Amino acid sequence: MRQEKGDNRWFSKLEAQEVDFRARLKLVLGRPFKVLLLEPMLMAITRYIFAKSNRIIFWFVYGRISLLFKAYPIVYTEGHGLNSGKSGLPFLPLFISGVISVIVYLAYFDSRYTKLIPQYAPRLDPPEFRLLPVFQGGPLLLISFLWFGWTSYPSLCIYAALPSGVPMGIVVMFIFLAPFNYVNDRYPMIAASALAASTVGRNIFGAGFPVYLS
Repeated sequence: MRQEKGDNRWFSKLEAQEVDFRARLKLVLGRPFKVLLLEPMLMAITRYIFAKSNRIIFWFVYGRISLLFKAYPIVYTEGHGLNSGKSGLPFLPLFISGVISVIVYLAYFDSRYTKLIPQYAPRLDPPEFRLLPVFQGGPLLLISFLWFGWTSYPSLCIYAALPSGVPMGIVVMFIFLAPFNYVNDRYPMIAASALAASTVGRNIFGAGFPVYLS
């Protein structure tokens, strides 16, 4: 507006605030973890992808998906003898089902959420409706990994284990998209900080989980 009107009197309240570099650094780096520790619902949503085992908190879902990058070469390259060029093909079901699940999410779950807007207007839709895909993704997590584990033996046909990547890809999209959208709707003013804390911790464990198990 200042550029269009040529009048420097137009400015927002936020621009008028003078924040030094130290305070800004504390806000940007400290608030995500502060929010994570002080907001019980955010902690619960973040811990949804955790699992406690022997007093160690695991980013359960994300860690296990990252573990596939270590397990697939063992099963398909060492067990079934695929060469380096073909060893990446077993990841195709994950990719294809991931794309399909995004389409299903947008066409069904997101449109269903949008249709509720007139019902709750002028307020926003309850963010809890964003968690509906988790109910479908939860059982698929168990099914997909049991399927892959029971059919990954070299003595079995390679095509017995390959389709297990389809429910895995759906699990990834449903279980991650739903909590992300919930957090975004539940904490609209601090959504970036809330998502940042969860993402940093999840990625740290996703990188370390395969190393831990090896």
